[in-house]
Amino acid sequence: MKISKRLVHLASYLEGYNSLLDVGTDHGYLGIYAAINYGLDNILLTDVNEGPLEACKTNIKSYHLENVIKTKLTDGLDGINEKFDCLNISGMGGLLITQILEKNVNKLKNFSRIILSPNRDSYVVRKFMKDNNYKIIKEDVILAYKY
Repeated sequence: MKISKRLVHLASYLEGYNSLLDVGTDHGYLGIYAAINYGLDNILLTDVNEGPLEACKTNIKSYHLENVIKTKLTDGLDGINEKFDCLNISGMGGLLITQILEKNVNKLKNFSRIILSPNRDSYVVRKFMKDNNYKIIKEDVILAYKY
């Protein structure tokens, strides 16, 4: 599977866990990679748009992971009541990530690990986490550019 270095790095935070909720999954590669390489066996991939979610379903089928990975068309954490070890929200701006977190702050306690990777406005996410008594235990900066 060809997957970006950013997603491989994000997936490394899933080692030792069993379940993942990936919000805004787009193509589903993070969940697929986590299932194959880290043995996660309960994965829910969500997106707010039907097109990317259909592509995600095709990718899941191509790796024969339908029994491990489920998908859901939803906005953020709307309609998600199950518990997962890890929550991932990445590949979107910090303002949008913060809106998703603010709208669902009561659900955040359902996760042992929260992985957030804004592609801009990261200071907004940091402030939200601090204001809500979360501690950032690891932070990496990934530089991506084209030649």
